[in-house]
Amino acid sequence: MKFLLSLFFYIIGSYQVSAQLFKQKDDVSKGYTEAVRDIKNGKYQSAMQKLAPLTSANQPTIYSEYAHYHYGVAAYKNKQYQASKQMLLQLLNRYPNWNRTSEVYYLIGANNLGLRNWKEGNLYFDKIKDSSFQEDIQSLKQQYLQQYVDFDSLVEMQKQFPQDREIALELVSRIDKKSSHTKSEVTMATQLQKRFNIELKPKEDSPKSKTTESERLWGKGYYDVAVLLPFRLDAFTVSRRMSNQFAYDYYLGLLQAQKKLESEGISVVLSAYDVSTDEQQMKGIIENPSFQNSNLVIGPLYTSTFDVTMKYLAKSPMLLVNPLSTDANLLGSAKNLFLAHPTIQTQVEKGASFMKKTAKGAKAVIYYGNSSKDSTMAFAYREELKKLGGQILDMQKLPAERESMETLIPTFEQERPDHVAVFGTSSRFGQPLLATLDNRNLGKTPILATASSFNMRQVSLASAGKSLYLLESDYVDKDKEEMRKFQKDYWEVNSTFPSVYSYQGYDHLLFFGRMMGKYNAKFDQGLTLRRYESDQDGYLLGGFDYRHSHENQVPFILKYNGTKWVTIH
Repeated sequence: MKFLLSLFFYIIGSYQVSAQLFKQKDDVSKGYTEAVRDIKNGKYQSAMQKLAPLTSANQPTIYSEYAHYHYGVAAYKNKQYQASKQMLLQLLNRYPNWNRTSEVYYLIGANNLGLRNWKEGNLYFDKIKDSSFQEDIQSLKQQYLQQYVDFDSLVEMQKQFPQDREIALELVSRIDKKSSHTKSEVTMATQLQKRFNIELKPKEDSPKSKTTESERLWGKGYYDVAVLLPFRLDAFTVSRRMSNQFAYDYYLGLLQAQKKLESEGISVVLSAYDVSTDEQQMKGIIENPSFQNSNLVIGPLYTSTFDVTMKYLAKSPMLLVNPLSTDANLLGSAKNLFLAHPTIQTQVEKGASFMKKTAKGAKAVIYYGNSSKDSTMAFAYREELKKLGGQILDMQKLPAERESMETLIPTFEQERPDHVAVFGTSSRFGQPLLATLDNRNLGKTPILATASSFNMRQVSLASAGKSLYLLESDYVDKDKEEMRKFQKDYWEVNSTFPSVYSYQGYDHLLFFGRMMGKYNAKFDQGLTLRRYESDQDGYLLGGFDYRHSHENQVPFILKYNGTKWVTIH
């Protein structure tokens, strides 16, 4: 990609604005100039937004061709391969005689590789007649093969594209690196070496003192971080917000933390992998030499690819982090695995124990919403209450509607609960439930609820006079100075506001990056040393506590003090 980048900035620097430019409207000129500056500063999404109006067929300007091309570059750098490809094809269709078509072909080919389409990528590379592109094309193809293609798939690709030298070179190299070979593999490698005149570098003699894998990983002076999230690049569209937007928000938070760590003298290299449920793809990533150099692995999120990852990495010296899971069953997967959140079991155990001390008696009612997480938490809470000697007066799944709640919830005229437990993932669930409980004269009864049951802004004033306690390990306190600074920095880079996933990404990399930077391969010593406070240690959310478990047991029960939510447990 060195050629693409150097060529791109050459275009920015050398494009001479003709006298016609001054006839354009000021806002067009300003938008184009700012977009070019945004690309140079890494603000790709912002650049795309500013360039899109300049690509209109109805209002062509002297910027039209370059606006198309720069949009394609920005989208490609932002890993929005489909959007980049579509814009570049539009450029070729509208301006077939543009004098920089080789650059366009190269970038379309690169986008196709990003979309895992080897055949179509090569079709566009073959259109390029300028020999100066060849070295970069070879480098780009080799990078693709190493990152996305496992050994068995590589063998099949060689059969499908027998004249492709890059495939042959990578296959011979993989066979050479294997500790043992089959007869057919040796024959294949020999034939490919002869056909493509491939010469392998002689293997160096083994050193007298063998370097361990841990020493190799942790003696580099910097830290490789692999991010395995469902970016779903093949389905990306700029026209609507996607269901997996959290993955992009989380990654943008990582980028902010990377800068922060750099200012603290800790060098982190991020590598993003698009991982969902494809087990074969995950095996290919694990075989990738670049991935095998990772110090910290964040993800994957889905069970199928998570299990594959644990199978290969459970005994490795890598630090493994699941950023979102609350499943206690994962804790037994590997000794080097840590969960960034408290598990559901921990939340209900500590919640039930707290309510036993807070409520005046042992009688409780439990209400939960329609999601599987709601019911999982509700039934786990019920079992925990029973262990503590509690009595369940009523337990129901409820719709998030006041009228239905008024019909379904008893009046408790004969026997009243000592506390109420509420588990909902819809922010529309909690408020009508509070109103219904008020109508039962239970407004002052202690209530324990998941924070996701409420819109936190709306519930604050309403709960000021109530005994409402919330389960939330990722509470966003927007009054914190550190939070305000992060939001400002995030906006300047991305031209959008952060989500809770952005805060999580920032905190997770900042914390685990600091542990690696200070303790290196003995990161577990730092993790278990003490509780790392949000305010004291400069984190945005709740902080970190791994003293007693590989799950983050940071305090997560909140109470409204009249002006803001504060941690009380």
